[in-house]
Amino acid sequence: MDQHTNSKDLTPFLGYVVLNPVRARMVRRAQDWPWSSFRATAGMGAGPSFLTAEWILSQFGTDESEARARYRRFVSEGLKMKLSPLGEVEGQIVLGGSGFVERQRDRIQPKRGTKEHPRAQRQMARPSLRDLFEECSRKERAVLASRAKDAHVTHGYTLKAIADYLGIHYATAGRLVRAAMDQGNEERRGC
Repeated sequence: MDQHTNSKDLTPFLGYVVLNPVRARMVRRAQDWPWSSFRATAGMGAGPSFLTAEWILSQFGTDESEARARYRRFVSEGLKMKLSPLGEVEGQIVLGGSGFVERQRDRIQPKRGTKEHPRAQRQMARPSLRDLFEECSRKERAVLASRAKDAHVTHGYTLKAIADYLGIHYATAGRLVRAAMDQGNEERRGC
């Protein structure tokens, strides 16, 4: 595990991955899938020489037999989970707590200008609407318009997303963006 990974970020996947064949109805139980690491990790059989289960088991306790029992229970309870942990993925590529996601944003930021990555992945590095509109009074229309333009034009937020965040109609968000763009055009003509 590298320095950018947090064990809490990976824990939901410990059960989810080994249960994929069960959810796909290819087998009835996780231990029945011949290519899974579940049997070896759960202490139900030997694994290949390259498999190391120490880190996974360490997430469930320090005593090996107790950790294996907790792992088996954790996987069993995972069958009751209706939602995938992938539902919380940001920008199609990052799943984790807010600190982990922020560290990944910093790593992705230099790649924002390249068209080689899908837009959703490039935009993952963009600031949140909360950050863009931080300390922005709704009464200061010029500042609000400027921030809305920045959110829409620079960071790729849709007018609807901006409107939903501000609690206004999307047409009003569009007028704010247009006002800021018109203001920028007037300033350039005056130079």
